[in-house]
Formats: sequence, structure tokens, C-alpha cells
Amino acid sequence: MTHSAMEEVLSSLQNSIRLQAALMAKLEQRDRQTADRFHQHMQSLHDQAQSALAPATIRYDRAVESACVKLQAAQRTVSVAFALAGSSLLLFLLVGWLLLGYYRRELQTVQSELQRHEQAIPILQAYAASDAMLCDGRICVNIDPAARPYGDQRRYRPAKPRE
Repeated sequence: MTHSAMEEVLSSLQNSIRLQAALMAKLEQRDRQTADRFHQHMQSLHDQAQSALAPATIRYDRAVESACVKLQAAQRTVSVAFALAGSSLLLFLLVGWLLLGYYRRELQTVQSELQRHEQAIPILQAYAASDAMLCDGRICVNIDPAARPYGDQRRYRPAKPRE
């Protein structure tokens, strides 16, 4: 190869290298522009999504706040219901306790009266079995011949009073 051919090849190589360098610079510039446009599009999409989601986010926040308020009201209602149920139960127990005490006293009164009546039964049975009757508020019996006579056939005499 001759010197001029070599120079021509070298010159051609240098031109090729310059073209490649220019092409690479152009490609890098295009990559930067594409990346910049991509970032701009992404930022635009982000802004659009944010502006599109903002009303939904506000509605969601309001719905959550409303649900919290309703839940607090329900909790208060449940608390009041439990307080009323507890108070009613205590009142019911108090009234039951008072009624039980009243009926116990009544039962004791009736039991004491029943006991008195049961104790009177033998006396009444003895009176019914005897030959006795009431004369002016006293018992008259047919056993004492010395006493003043009472009754329809004048054969009953007043019993001796207790000392």
C-alpha cells in the first residue's frame, strides 16, 4: 500500500470515527431528550392521577370520618344500653329482695298464727268432747253440784277460775 492510500484510509478512518462520535453524541442527546420527555410524561401522569384521585381521596376521608362518628355514637348507645340494663337489673334485684323480705315477714306472721291455732286445737277438741258450755262469758260444766246452776235444765255450773 502506498503512502497516499494509507493516508486516504487513515483519513477515511478518522472521518468514520468523527461520524461515529457525532452519531454517538446525537444518540446520547436523543436519549437525554427521550428520558426528559419520559420524566415529563411521568410527572404529568402523576399530577393527573393526583388531581383525579384527590376528590376520591376527599370522599374516602369524609366516609371514614363519618363512619368513625357513627361508630362513636353506636358505642355511646351500647354503653347507655348496658348502663340501663345494669340499672334495671339492680332495681329488679332490689325490688325482689324487698318483696322477699316482706313475704318472709308475712310468712312468719302466718306461721305464728298457725302455731297458735294448732295449740288451740287440743283445747277446742277437749271442749267439744266435754259436757261444757258458755255462760255469761265463762265456761260452765256439768261437774260441780255445789255451784249455782245455769243452762236449760239448770244442771251446768261455772268452772272454777284460774288463779
